[in-house]
Amino acid sequence: MFVLRNEINEGIRWLEEQTHRLAAVLVVCLLLTPIIGHLANSIHRGKPDPTGESSLQKLTEVLHQVVNAADVVIAMLLAIALIYRHFLMRRDNVEWSGALNDRELQEALKGLFQRSDADSITPIVKYSDSTDIDELSEMNYEAFKDGRFGISKEKLLKRNRRYIAKNPRVFLFINNPFAPDKHLGYSAMVPLTVEGLECYLDGALKDADIPSALVAENQEQTAGVLVFAMHLLPAYSFVKSAAARDFSLYFLACIRHHAWSLFSPTGPGEAYPPLFVQTGVTSLRNRMFTDWNFKPTDYVSGDGCTILKLEKPFRPATAPVPPGSLDRGMD
Repeated sequence: MFVLRNEINEGIRWLEEQTHRLAAVLVVCLLLTPIIGHLANSIHRGKPDPTGESSLQKLTEVLHQVVNAADVVIAMLLAIALIYRHFLMRRDNVEWSGALNDRELQEALKGLFQRSDADSITPIVKYSDSTDIDELSEMNYEAFKDGRFGISKEKLLKRNRRYIAKNPRVFLFINNPFAPDKHLGYSAMVPLTVEGLECYLDGALKDADIPSALVAENQEQTAGVLVFAMHLLPAYSFVKSAAARDFSLYFLACIRHHAWSLFSPTGPGEAYPPLFVQTGVTSLRNRMFTDWNFKPTDYVSGDGCTILKLEKPFRPATAPVPPGSLDRGMD
């Protein structure tokens, strides 16, 4: 089923690329038609063609036909792509993204990646290691298998294992605070080297294809951090019940904790690398603009999304909380 859905996704992307090319042809035809028509009329007035229409006039008619046909084809391609994306393609992370429309959560989570502590929330979390990375990868696979960022399970397992071998803080289990032995989701933060970030911003790499060689081992090597993935299990979803508000608040606070603890500045002169993210979820993208201070860039990812950037994360106006106080709940 995954292979079929992945092929359909690739087919839709191909259709969109062809639509863009066809639109370019349409523009050229629209520009040429009046020029050639005007030239044909000028020649025809000066030297009447005894056989009827001139060759240029015939060419003008052909261009008109091409334009009309292109209009129909473009409309059909756009309709197919829109229907698929809005009704058939699974929306990534819909299980928790609806929580972002809740006013109470909006207020509680303003400046999510600029605050260095989790306030009164104690994260119950654990970095994934070689003993449980396959379990996290299974959650990873289920979360995105039918969406834009789907990847085969075998490829996903290999990639994730290589990531934690390079940097053991990439993946974080988020545990249920009322049942600490149970996971309610996970967070993934991928620090990239200078070369890795350049390739990513150029659109040369899809998320599924970032090699571990471009993952930075420490803050000194890191040019930027990708807020790579975040997933809340459907059982705790805000979509299921408004009672899940507290889980959504806790979940996002744990994501903030993950970002902070990945590279906790230990002195006032140290700077946290910029954060980058892409998303196909409109509500999440809007929240990043309005409340989390991310800004759109001129870069488009290999997955076709605008890349957002937070230039100076974790630099509050007041003095940051001492790093030692952020280790609560870390296993």
